[in-house]
Amino acid sequence: MSNFEDLSANLMLPLVSVILPCYNTERHIAQALRSIMQQDYKNLEIIVLDDHSSDGSWEIIQNLAAQDSRIRAVRNERNLQLIQTLNKGIQLAQGQYIARMDADDISEPSRISTQIAYLKQHEEVDMVATCASYISEKGFVLGRLNFHGCYNALSAAFVSMFDCPFLHPSIVIKGDLLRASGYPDQPEMHHIEDYALWIQLIQAGHRLEIIPEKLMRYRISYRGVSQSNSKQQFSRGLAVATQYILDSLGLQAEVRLLSILRQGADKINSLDDLSAAINYLKELADRFIEKYNHQDKCARSIRTWCSERILRILWVSVTRSKLSKPEKLRVIFRWLPSYFFKGFHSERLKNIYFHFQFMAKRRIFK
Repeated sequence: MSNFEDLSANLMLPLVSVILPCYNTERHIAQALRSIMQQDYKNLEIIVLDDHSSDGSWEIIQNLAAQDSRIRAVRNERNLQLIQTLNKGIQLAQGQYIARMDADDISEPSRISTQIAYLKQHEEVDMVATCASYISEKGFVLGRLNFHGCYNALSAAFVSMFDCPFLHPSIVIKGDLLRASGYPDQPEMHHIEDYALWIQLIQAGHRLEIIPEKLMRYRISYRGVSQSNSKQQFSRGLAVATQYILDSLGLQAEVRLLSILRQGADKINSLDDLSAAINYLKELADRFIEKYNHQDKCARSIRTWCSERILRILWVSVTRSKLSKPEKLRVIFRWLPSYFFKGFHSERLKNIYFHFQFMAKRRIFK
Protein backbone atom coordinates (compact mmCIF):
# COMPACT_ATOMS: atom_id res chain seq x y z
CA MET A 1 0.00 0.00 0.00
CA SER A 2 1.36 3.45 -0.89
CA ASN A 3 1.76 6.20 1.70
CA PHE A 4 -1.22 8.02 0.17
CA GLU A 5 -3.45 4.92 0.33
CA ASP A 6 -2.29 4.23 3.88
CA LEU A 7 -3.15 7.81 4.91
CA SER A 8 -6.57 7.60 3.22
CA ALA A 9 -7.36 4.33 5.02
CA ASN A 10 -6.38 5.82 8.36
CA LEU A 11 -8.50 8.92 7.84
CA MET A 12 -11.57 6.71 7.28
CA LEU A 13 -11.17 5.45 10.83
CA PRO A 14 -12.79 7.48 13.63
CA LEU A 15 -10.39 9.78 15.46
CA VAL A 16 -9.48 8.52 18.94
CA SER A 17 -8.16 11.01 21.50
CA VAL A 18 -5.86 9.36 24.03
CA ILE A 19 -5.61 11.28 27.32
CA LEU A 20 -2.40 10.55 29.21
CA PRO A 21 -1.81 12.55 32.43
CA CYS A 22 1.69 12.57 33.87
CA TYR A 23 3.23 13.68 37.16
CA ASN A 24 6.83 12.82 38.12
CA THR A 25 6.94 9.55 36.19
CA GLU A 26 10.23 10.00 34.33
CA ARG A 27 11.08 6.32 34.86
CA HIS A 28 8.09 5.03 32.90
CA ILE A 29 6.59 7.83 30.78
CA ALA A 30 8.66 7.06 27.66
CA GLN A 31 7.63 3.38 27.62
CA ALA A 32 3.98 4.24 28.30
CA LEU A 33 3.84 6.92 25.60
CA ARG A 34 5.70 4.78 23.05
CA SER A 35 3.16 1.98 23.59
CA ILE A 36 0.49 4.41 22.36
CA MET A 37 2.63 5.77 19.52
CA GLN A 38 3.16 2.18 18.31
CA GLN A 39 -0.52 1.19 18.26
CA ASP A 40 -1.62 -0.51 15.05
CA TYR A 41 -4.57 1.91 15.12
CA LYS A 42 -3.05 5.08 13.62
CA ASN A 43 -5.77 7.75 13.63
CA LEU A 44 -4.90 9.03 17.10
CA GLU A 45 -4.68 12.35 18.85
CA ILE A 46 -2.35 11.79 21.81
CA ILE A 47 -2.90 14.43 24.51
CA VAL A 48 -0.13 14.24 27.12
CA LEU A 49 -0.73 16.50 30.11
CA ASP A 50 2.23 17.08 32.42
CA ASP A 51 0.88 18.22 35.80
CA HIS A 52 3.85 20.49 36.52
CA SER A 53 6.31 17.65 37.19
CA SER A 54 9.48 18.44 39.14
CA ASP A 55 11.50 15.63 37.56
CA GLY A 56 12.51 15.08 33.92
CA SER A 57 9.08 13.99 32.67
CA TRP A 58 8.36 17.14 30.67
CA GLU A 59 11.65 16.96 28.76
CA ILE A 60 10.99 13.32 27.85
CA ILE A 61 7.47 14.22 26.64
CA GLN A 62 8.80 17.09 24.52
CA ASN A 63 11.44 14.87 22.91
CA LEU A 64 8.83 12.26 21.96
CA ALA A 65 6.41 14.93 20.72
CA ALA A 66 9.11 16.11 18.31
CA GLN A 67 9.13 12.59 16.82
CA ASP A 68 5.35 12.20 16.36
CA SER A 69 3.03 14.93 15.11
CA ARG A 70 0.03 13.21 16.70
CA ILE A 71 1.29 14.10 20.19
CA ARG A 72 -0.11 17.25 21.76
CA ALA A 73 2.09 18.05 24.76
CA VAL A 74 0.50 20.29 27.41
CA ARG A 75 2.13 21.41 30.66
CA ASN A 76 0.04 22.77 33.54
CA GLU A 77 1.36 26.07 34.89
CA ARG A 78 0.77 24.70 38.38
CA ASN A 79 -0.05 21.31 39.84
CA LEU A 80 -3.80 20.77 39.30
CA GLN A 81 -3.86 17.13 40.44
CA LEU A 82 -5.52 14.30 38.59
CA ILE A 83 -9.22 15.19 38.27
CA GLN A 84 -8.72 18.72 36.97
CA THR A 85 -5.97 17.50 34.65
CA LEU A 86 -8.23 14.77 33.24
CA ASN A 87 -11.10 17.20 32.74
CA LYS A 88 -8.73 19.60 30.99
CA GLY A 89 -7.72 16.78 28.65
CA ILE A 90 -11.36 15.93 27.95
CA GLN A 91 -12.10 19.49 26.89
CA LEU A 92 -9.06 19.47 24.58
CA ALA A 93 -10.01 16.13 23.01
CA GLN A 94 -11.52 16.29 19.53
CA GLY A 95 -11.96 12.57 18.88
CA GLN A 96 -15.18 10.64 18.32
CA TYR A 97 -13.85 8.34 21.02
CA ILE A 98 -11.68 9.09 24.05
CA ALA A 99 -9.19 6.58 25.41
CA ARG A 100 -7.39 6.71 28.73
CA MET A 101 -3.81 5.79 29.47
CA ASP A 102 -1.61 6.15 32.55
CA ALA A 103 2.02 7.23 32.52
CA ASP A 104 3.36 4.04 34.10
CA ASP A 105 1.35 1.38 32.24
CA ILE A 106 1.85 -0.29 28.86
CA SER A 107 -0.76 -0.81 26.13
CA GLU A 108 -0.42 -3.82 23.85
CA PRO A 109 -0.13 -2.85 20.14
CA SER A 110 -3.65 -4.04 19.23
CA ARG A 111 -5.38 -2.53 22.26
CA ILE A 112 -7.15 0.46 20.70
CA SER A 113 -7.96 -1.23 17.37
CA THR A 114 -9.59 -4.11 19.28
CA GLN A 115 -11.66 -1.72 21.41
CA ILE A 116 -12.78 0.41 18.47
CA ALA A 117 -13.76 -2.71 16.51
CA TYR A 118 -15.82 -3.86 19.52
CA LEU A 119 -17.58 -0.49 19.85
CA LYS A 120 -18.33 -0.39 16.12
CA GLN A 121 -19.77 -3.92 16.25
CA HIS A 122 -21.81 -3.19 19.39
CA GLU A 123 -23.21 0.28 18.84
CA GLU A 124 -25.36 0.05 21.98
CA VAL A 125 -22.19 -0.11 24.12
CA ASP A 126 -20.94 3.30 25.33
CA MET A 127 -17.64 2.32 26.93
CA VAL A 128 -15.36 -0.70 26.81
CA ALA A 129 -12.47 -1.58 29.11
CA THR A 130 -10.02 -4.48 28.86
CA CYS A 131 -8.41 -7.08 31.07
CA ALA A 132 -4.71 -6.75 31.91
CA SER A 133 -1.58 -8.36 33.19
CA TYR A 134 -0.24 -7.01 36.48
CA ILE A 135 3.42 -5.99 36.36
CA SER A 136 5.79 -4.90 39.11
CA GLU A 137 7.60 -1.58 39.40
CA LYS A 138 10.48 -3.17 37.47
CA GLY A 139 8.24 -4.68 34.79
CA PHE A 140 8.03 -8.30 35.94
CA VAL A 141 4.69 -9.97 35.18
CA LEU A 142 2.92 -10.72 38.48
CA GLY A 143 -0.42 -12.13 37.41
CA ARG A 144 -3.62 -11.27 35.58
CA LEU A 145 -6.74 -9.21 36.15
CA ASN A 146 -9.79 -11.43 35.83
CA PHE A 147 -13.49 -10.76 36.49
CA HIS A 148 -14.63 -14.40 36.06
CA GLY A 149 -16.91 -13.86 33.10
CA CYS A 150 -18.62 -10.66 34.32
CA TYR A 151 -17.86 -8.80 31.11
CA ASN A 152 -21.23 -7.69 29.76
CA ALA A 153 -22.95 -4.51 30.95
CA LEU A 154 -25.38 -6.15 33.35
CA SER A 155 -23.00 -8.46 35.19
CA ALA A 156 -20.38 -5.68 35.37
CA ALA A 157 -23.06 -3.44 36.90
CA PHE A 158 -23.56 -6.07 39.62
CA VAL A 159 -19.83 -6.37 40.33
CA SER A 160 -19.70 -2.57 40.68
CA MET A 161 -21.42 -2.89 44.06
CA PHE A 162 -18.28 -4.49 45.44
CA ASP A 163 -15.43 -3.54 43.13
CA CYS A 164 -14.58 -1.24 40.26
CA PRO A 165 -14.54 -3.76 37.39
CA PHE A 166 -13.35 -1.27 34.78
CA LEU A 167 -9.59 -0.75 34.70
CA HIS A 168 -9.43 3.02 34.36
CA PRO A 169 -6.39 3.41 32.07
CA SER A 170 -7.80 0.73 29.74
CA ILE A 171 -11.10 2.38 28.82
CA VAL A 172 -12.30 3.72 25.46
CA ILE A 173 -15.53 5.72 25.70
CA LYS A 174 -17.74 7.69 23.34
CA GLY A 175 -16.29 11.19 23.30
CA ASP A 176 -19.56 13.14 23.48
CA LEU A 177 -20.63 11.14 26.53
CA LEU A 178 -17.43 11.86 28.46
CA ARG A 179 -17.35 15.51 27.39
CA ALA A 180 -20.92 15.92 28.68
CA SER A 181 -20.16 14.41 32.09
CA GLY A 182 -16.47 14.83 32.91
CA TYR A 183 -15.00 13.39 36.08
CA PRO A 184 -16.69 14.46 39.36
CA ASP A 185 -14.50 16.97 41.18
CA GLN A 186 -16.18 17.12 44.59
CA PRO A 187 -13.80 16.49 47.55
CA GLU A 188 -15.64 13.28 48.49
CA MET A 189 -14.91 11.89 45.00
CA HIS A 190 -11.15 12.44 45.05
CA HIS A 191 -9.23 9.18 44.47
CA ILE A 192 -12.44 7.40 43.36
CA GLU A 193 -13.32 9.73 40.48
CA ASP A 194 -13.38 6.91 37.93
CA TYR A 195 -15.52 4.58 40.08
CA ALA A 196 -17.97 7.42 40.84
CA LEU A 197 -18.24 8.25 37.13
CA TRP A 198 -18.89 4.63 36.10
CA ILE A 199 -21.66 4.32 38.71
CA GLN A 200 -23.18 7.58 37.48
CA LEU A 201 -23.14 6.34 33.87
CA ILE A 202 -24.57 2.91 34.78
CA GLN A 203 -27.43 4.54 36.67
CA ALA A 204 -28.13 6.78 33.68
CA GLY A 205 -28.64 3.64 31.56
CA HIS A 206 -25.34 3.61 29.66
CA ARG A 207 -23.77 0.26 28.78
CA LEU A 208 -20.21 -0.26 30.04
CA GLU A 209 -18.52 -3.53 29.11
CA ILE A 210 -15.18 -5.35 29.27
CA ILE A 211 -13.23 -7.19 26.57
CA PRO A 212 -11.91 -10.44 28.11
CA GLU A 213 -8.44 -10.00 26.60
CA LYS A 214 -5.25 -8.87 28.32
CA LEU A 215 -4.61 -5.75 26.24
CA MET A 216 -2.67 -3.83 28.89
CA ARG A 217 0.14 -4.27 31.36
CA TYR A 218 -0.92 -2.54 34.57
CA ARG A 219 1.88 -1.53 36.90
CA ILE A 220 1.50 -2.11 40.64
CA SER A 221 3.29 0.81 42.27
CA TYR A 222 3.83 1.09 46.01
CA ARG A 223 4.30 4.85 45.68
CA GLY A 224 1.23 5.46 43.55
CA VAL A 225 -1.87 7.45 44.43
CA SER A 226 -3.99 4.31 44.88
CA GLN A 227 -1.59 2.82 47.41
CA SER A 228 -0.98 6.00 49.40
CA ASN A 229 -4.69 6.88 49.64
CA SER A 230 -6.15 3.39 50.06
CA LYS A 231 -8.08 4.19 53.27
CA GLN A 232 -9.75 7.22 51.70
CA GLN A 233 -10.51 5.23 48.59
CA PHE A 234 -12.13 2.48 50.63
CA SER A 235 -14.36 4.75 52.71
CA ARG A 236 -15.41 6.95 49.80
CA GLY A 237 -16.00 3.97 47.52
CA LEU A 238 -18.11 2.36 50.24
CA ALA A 239 -20.30 5.48 50.43
CA VAL A 240 -20.84 5.46 46.65
CA ALA A 241 -21.63 1.72 46.69
CA THR A 242 -24.12 2.16 49.55
CA GLN A 243 -26.07 4.76 47.58
CA TYR A 244 -25.82 2.64 44.42
CA ILE A 245 -27.42 -0.36 46.17
CA LEU A 246 -30.23 1.85 47.44
CA ASP A 247 -30.85 3.32 43.98
CA SER A 248 -30.57 0.07 42.00
CA LEU A 249 -32.19 -2.43 44.39
CA GLY A 250 -34.18 -0.23 46.74
CA LEU A 251 -32.31 -1.64 49.73
CA GLN A 252 -30.64 0.15 52.61
CA ALA A 253 -27.18 -1.38 52.48
CA GLU A 254 -25.79 -3.25 55.48
CA VAL A 255 -22.67 -1.09 55.63
CA ARG A 256 -20.64 -3.36 57.94
CA LEU A 257 -21.32 -6.43 55.80
CA LEU A 258 -20.75 -4.51 52.57
CA SER A 259 -17.39 -3.39 53.98
CA ILE A 260 -16.38 -7.02 54.45
CA LEU A 261 -17.51 -7.91 50.93
CA ARG A 262 -15.44 -5.02 49.57
CA GLN A 263 -12.47 -6.78 51.25
CA GLY A 264 -12.39 -4.79 54.46
CA ALA A 265 -10.49 -7.37 56.52
CA ASP A 266 -10.44 -5.12 59.59
CA LYS A 267 -14.26 -5.37 59.77
CA ILE A 268 -14.19 -9.16 60.34
CA ASN A 269 -14.41 -9.70 64.11
CA SER A 270 -16.02 -13.14 64.31
CA LEU A 271 -17.15 -16.14 62.31
CA ASP A 272 -20.67 -14.77 62.64
CA ASP A 273 -19.52 -11.70 60.71
CA LEU A 274 -18.17 -13.93 57.96
CA SER A 275 -21.33 -15.99 57.77
CA ALA A 276 -23.55 -12.89 57.68
CA ALA A 277 -21.45 -11.29 54.93
CA ILE A 278 -21.60 -14.42 52.77
CA ASN A 279 -25.38 -14.67 53.16
CA TYR A 280 -25.70 -10.96 52.40
CA LEU A 281 -23.74 -11.38 49.15
CA LYS A 282 -26.04 -14.22 48.09
CA GLU A 283 -29.10 -12.10 48.93
CA LEU A 284 -27.86 -9.17 46.84
CA ALA A 285 -27.10 -11.49 43.92
CA ASP A 286 -30.59 -13.06 44.10
CA ARG A 287 -32.25 -9.63 44.25
CA PHE A 288 -30.21 -8.30 41.33
CA ILE A 289 -30.82 -11.34 39.09
CA GLU A 290 -34.54 -11.34 39.93
CA LYS A 291 -34.90 -7.65 39.12
CA TYR A 292 -32.69 -7.28 36.06
CA ASN A 293 -31.97 -10.56 34.32
CA HIS A 294 -33.10 -14.17 34.30
CA GLN A 295 -30.82 -15.29 31.46
CA ASP A 296 -28.83 -18.34 32.47
CA LYS A 297 -25.50 -17.08 31.12
CA CYS A 298 -25.60 -13.74 32.93
CA ALA A 299 -26.91 -15.26 36.17
CA ARG A 300 -24.25 -17.95 36.02
CA SER A 301 -21.43 -15.44 35.58
CA ILE A 302 -22.72 -13.39 38.53
CA ARG A 303 -22.93 -16.46 40.76
CA THR A 304 -19.44 -17.57 39.67
CA TRP A 305 -18.09 -14.14 40.61
CA CYS A 306 -19.86 -14.39 44.00
CA SER A 307 -18.30 -17.81 44.60
CA GLU A 308 -14.83 -16.44 43.88
CA ARG A 309 -15.45 -13.39 46.08
CA ILE A 310 -16.50 -15.66 48.98
CA LEU A 311 -13.26 -17.62 48.64
CA ARG A 312 -11.25 -14.40 48.58
CA ILE A 313 -13.01 -13.05 51.68
CA LEU A 314 -12.39 -16.32 53.51
CA TRP A 315 -8.71 -16.13 52.59
CA VAL A 316 -8.52 -12.49 53.73
CA SER A 317 -10.13 -13.52 57.03
CA VAL A 318 -7.24 -15.94 57.59
CA THR A 319 -4.42 -13.61 56.55
CA ARG A 320 -5.48 -10.13 57.64
CA SER A 321 -8.47 -10.18 60.02
CA LYS A 322 -8.83 -9.98 63.82
CA LEU A 323 -10.11 -13.56 64.11
CA SER A 324 -8.56 -15.71 66.81
CA LYS A 325 -6.18 -18.50 65.87
CA PRO A 326 -8.79 -21.26 66.49
CA GLU A 327 -11.29 -19.36 64.33
CA LYS A 328 -8.75 -19.01 61.51
CA LEU A 329 -8.01 -22.73 61.69
CA ARG A 330 -11.72 -23.44 61.42
CA VAL A 331 -11.92 -21.28 58.32
CA ILE A 332 -8.91 -23.08 56.78
CA PHE A 333 -10.02 -26.64 57.46
CA ARG A 334 -13.83 -26.37 57.29
CA TRP A 335 -15.04 -23.26 55.49
CA LEU A 336 -12.50 -22.95 52.69
CA PRO A 337 -12.76 -26.61 51.51
CA SER A 338 -16.55 -26.43 51.66
CA TYR A 339 -16.77 -23.37 49.42
CA PHE A 340 -13.89 -24.40 47.20
CA PHE A 341 -15.52 -27.66 46.12
CA LYS A 342 -18.92 -26.03 45.51
CA GLY A 343 -18.94 -25.49 41.76
CA PHE A 344 -15.42 -26.87 41.43
CA HIS A 345 -13.88 -26.29 37.99
CA SER A 346 -10.41 -26.10 36.43
CA GLU A 347 -10.54 -22.31 36.20
CA ARG A 348 -10.71 -22.16 39.99
CA LEU A 349 -7.38 -23.98 40.24
CA LYS A 350 -5.92 -21.51 37.74
CA ASN A 351 -7.22 -18.53 39.71
CA ILE A 352 -5.76 -19.84 42.97
CA TYR A 353 -2.45 -20.58 41.26
CA PHE A 354 -2.28 -17.05 39.83
CA HIS A 355 -3.24 -15.54 43.20
CA PHE A 356 -0.42 -17.29 45.05
CA GLN A 357 1.97 -16.57 42.19
CA PHE A 358 1.00 -12.89 42.34
CA MET A 359 1.50 -12.66 46.11
CA ALA A 360 4.89 -14.40 45.92
CA LYS A 361 6.18 -12.34 43.00
CA ARG A 362 4.96 -9.10 44.50
CA ARG A 363 7.27 -9.65 47.50
CA ILE A 364 10.23 -10.53 45.28
CA PHE A 365 9.88 -8.04 42.44
CA LYS A 366 8.88 -4.78 44.11
